[in-house]
Amino acid sequence: MIRLATPEDAAALTEIYNHYILTTTVTFETELLSQEQMRRRIEEISAEGPYFVHESGGCADGYCYAHRLGQRAAYEGSMELSLYLAPSSTGKGIGSELMGKMIEECRTRGYRALFCLVTDDNEASKALCSRFGFEKVGCLKAAGVKFGRPLDLGYYELLL
Repeated sequence: MIRLATPEDAAALTEIYNHYILTTTVTFETELLSQEQMRRRIEEISAEGPYFVHESGGCADGYCYAHRLGQRAAYEGSMELSLYLAPSSTGKGIGSELMGKMIEECRTRGYRALFCLVTDDNEASKALCSRFGFEKVGCLKAAGVKFGRPLDLGYYELLL
């Protein structure tokens, strides 16, 4: 089941996200988030764009949100999408469910474009973007460094 995120989801979403901070290059964050930090993010992001949680058996096992690509006025309608799954929930179609719901919601809201910023070694996210019609429109070489190695960041775009 997909539903809107609430601040009460902070504990579950913090656990999911902190896994990616600690073990992957999926996010460029390197410091673990507290539940309070996640709660604030949920509130702030939900105030400006859609934020969904996927639930199975009453437990959050994935989430997806979209926020403005940039804060200047001309960015209005261009949204950056982020999607995270509990490690035990990958490969089950949950990412596709969340992505489909987010694209539908962004079209309903009249947004112009969706962007996914994907680390070049993140094959699963690149494949998900491709399945939904996102096109790679650019790459920032060595945009970040995590675990002692430089990381390229691909920009994927879907015009709505």
